[in-house]
Amino acid sequence: MDYPLQLYHSITQLCNWNCPYCEFPTLENPRTVDIDRFKELLVEIKQTTDNYDMEHCVEGGELGVATPDIIDAFFTSNLSNTYHVTTNGKFLEKNYHEKYKDKIHTILYHVKPEILDMKWDVNRYDMHGIETYYTIVITRENIDLAGDFFDYNSDLNFIPHILQPRRRDIELMNIDYYKKVYDIVQRDNINEGFERRYKWITENFEKENVIGARNKICCNDYVKMMIDYVTETLIRCCISTETDRVSLDQLDRALQNEELVFPVWDEVCDKCIATFNIRDIYYVPYDEITIRNNPNFNKIMRKMS
Repeated sequence: MDYPLQLYHSITQLCNWNCPYCEFPTLENPRTVDIDRFKELLVEIKQTTDNYDMEHCVEGGELGVATPDIIDAFFTSNLSNTYHVTTNGKFLEKNYHEKYKDKIHTILYHVKPEILDMKWDVNRYDMHGIETYYTIVITRENIDLAGDFFDYNSDLNFIPHILQPRRRDIELMNIDYYKKVYDIVQRDNINEGFERRYKWITENFEKENVIGARNKICCNDYVKMMIDYVTETLIRCCISTETDRVSLDQLDRALQNEELVFPVWDEVCDKCIATFNIRDIYYVPYDEITIRNNPNFNKIMRKMS
């Protein structure tokens, strides 16, 4: 699921949920991209991205609340043969995944905005053979229920999301919470890399500069950027629309990943433990985990210097 180079396409700021850990509900007058301008932009984006081997990912807000013409314009744009889709279920409820099943290779399905009410039944859909990952966001408030939730839905394959700095006012977790997360992810229905990941985090989070060094490297590695079509801007990181953004005409320059396009540091990156920040943990021997495994390490060092 985690490709070396991914580009996220955010086609609407609208969402049918109001999650306290997400920045979209805080936006004033959220909008969806204008259809005519969207089609123009897609042509321009394709001309640039055709030069790169990458995965294209589409999301919102919530993708499923965009109008059918917007969704159709994206899936018929030929940006890629197939796409990764992120949805809270509205996209599935409207059967868009069936209509575009030949153009979707994976889906990340956020099944619940919160699990505190202990109503843990998940809306199930025929996924038409599309590889699907299920997720909830583990927060300080629900961490003591998360394990039971995963057990309740033991037939689903989860990729949990741990509270991340989607908003600048979010207080992230500390080592005590990450130790709880490590206990939680040791389940058969949770992606196997998570146990390895949180083992490393619990062992290294309090070591001076270890996470900080990784975050500085990740901050200058432009491999998970987002296009915000509403504002026609390129955002540094798909984790949050509150990370740095530049004009969309900088896309090709940013994808080359050779020189500074965004400022060298963003406060949102502080203490972030996003998957791609520590992707080497998943595929190298445990005693060889190092930021030097990042294939763009030398490019990043030149940018930072």
